[in-house]
Amino acid sequence: MQNEEAIVRLSIEIALKIGLIALIFYISFLIAKPFLGLIAWAIILAIALFPIVEKTAKKIRSNRKTTVAIFTVFIVSALAFPTYTLWDKAINSIRDLSRFVHKKELSLPEAPKKLQEIPYVGKKLYETWEQAREDPEFVVKRFTPQIKSAATKAIDVFRSTLTVVFLSI
Repeated sequence: MQNEEAIVRLSIEIALKIGLIALIFYISFLIAKPFLGLIAWAIILAIALFPIVEKTAKKIRSNRKTTVAIFTVFIVSALAFPTYTLWDKAINSIRDLSRFVHKKELSLPEAPKKLQEIPYVGKKLYETWEQAREDPEFVVKRFTPQIKSAATKAIDVFRSTLTVVFLSI
């Protein structure tokens, strides 16, 4: 009887330990999940660049750590500069567009007649274009939810791009 109780207690103890270990693994996975893509790319780049790093280290007669530091600075610069330039231009374009809309200097060209020939959406697209040309503020007010959604997605992309760049450093 005592032997059976000991087996049951031991089984419960083992089950609890396995459950806690599984819970720890699951929580660890949830913490690491946002970084899995970055980790995968880091592994891919490390494997792909290893022969180049080795050859460069031999050519400049340096140890691997110095060569890796040089490559890291180069790669971060190669990522950071275009990212900064792209987002700077995007933000300036949005600022200019906003200024044109507020000053009512924004003018759209006449909608192409071929736009009406697009199946299903052409006529509606043509009408919306013409309405935007005549009254841009009305169209902006009408499509505010879609504009906010697109802006939110653009901000999320910007945030994730910055995160990748800064995590790469």
